[in-house]
Amino acid sequence: GSLDVSGQYRIHNFYIRSDDAANGDVQLEDATLVTQCSVQNLYHIVELSVRWDGPVSVAIFAPGENAAFADDIVGGLRRCYPLIRKYVSFHLVYPTSREAIIYEESPTLLNTPCQDILHLAKYHKSATLNYGAEKEPYPNNLLRNVARQGSSTEFIFVVDIDMLPSEKLRTDFVHFALENRLFDSRTSLVSDHLDTVYVVPAFELQLNASIPKDKTELLEALQQGQARPFYRDICWKCQSSTDYDKWTAAKSSSKRRLDVAYNVTWKDPWEPFYIGRWSVPLYDERFKQYGFNRISQVQHEGRVQNVCFVPIFDYSQVCELHIAGYGFSVLDRAFLVHKGWKTVTDFHASKDEENSRNRLLFRQFKNELKVKYPDTDRRCY
Repeated sequence: GSLDVSGQYRIHNFYIRSDDAANGDVQLEDATLVTQCSVQNLYHIVELSVRWDGPVSVAIFAPGENAAFADDIVGGLRRCYPLIRKYVSFHLVYPTSREAIIYEESPTLLNTPCQDILHLAKYHKSATLNYGAEKEPYPNNLLRNVARQGSSTEFIFVVDIDMLPSEKLRTDFVHFALENRLFDSRTSLVSDHLDTVYVVPAFELQLNASIPKDKTELLEALQQGQARPFYRDICWKCQSSTDYDKWTAAKSSSKRRLDVAYNVTWKDPWEPFYIGRWSVPLYDERFKQYGFNRISQVQHEGRVQNVCFVPIFDYSQVCELHIAGYGFSVLDRAFLVHKGWKTVTDFHASKDEENSRNRLLFRQFKNELKVKYPDTDRRCY
């Protein structure tokens, strides 16, 4: 494996390649779903791979013995789920201070019936790590970049691993891109910063609600109070620029399966999920999930999981998109859902110096953008 820029993390790109990637069957004119997770959240990839039904790139954070469990579970998932074997490439990341420990494949998993693999992935706890308790920073932006670099398609869709896209989003988007000749412009991309990303509105869903397949079902869930806009209770201003009222009211006059409903001007601190070209700016790897973290508690299938959430620094990459001249177009029928309400229940006990570090970093980041894009009058605030 190689080291990251800071020298603090070791990266194994394509630790396990999808069959399509190994056989050279991934087409440039396609979209890759890009995500990252800790070992205990790997099981989400089962549903995600079914919904996306196309190339997926996952970076797994697996310090120490977590790597052995990740290795076993990935092997089991590939054996039991043909779509994962066909489409999903896995990358491994761990701190140099906690090198990966990987044993020979676990005989338990080799002999585990397929109907039990998912349960094992969900509930196995011996190797898992609570990052808040152990003060192990979670390098979310490094992981996103590693997963992004594992894609070989023109478009990428960076999502959290516990979210699900609307059905047929990938095939509909590729159809939309072909109709609008979006694949034809790639030769001019290197010099062209004036580009567009395609925003996919995000929602939260009550745990007992069935997962909506299309916009009609989602609108019904919203009407029944079973769905609501993403982060409504945690950080509404982080999502409100999506203009959910406009999106829900939008009646597409187009006969296309997917189209642009309207355009939005970026405003601080909007953090949209979007489908963009592979050439969009990378994430700033200096930001990690510890300082300024709020812990939100999500009840998932009867269990409470602590999920780290960064309201200030996760939007640094979107802010750079804005400064670089990108436009934001909201897709009319596409959406993401997160299973369970997100609510703030506690604050991460972070050290003062960690908070100060992130404040200083963000100030530095904004100054660097002024140097990187000297001719723009756009700002991040």
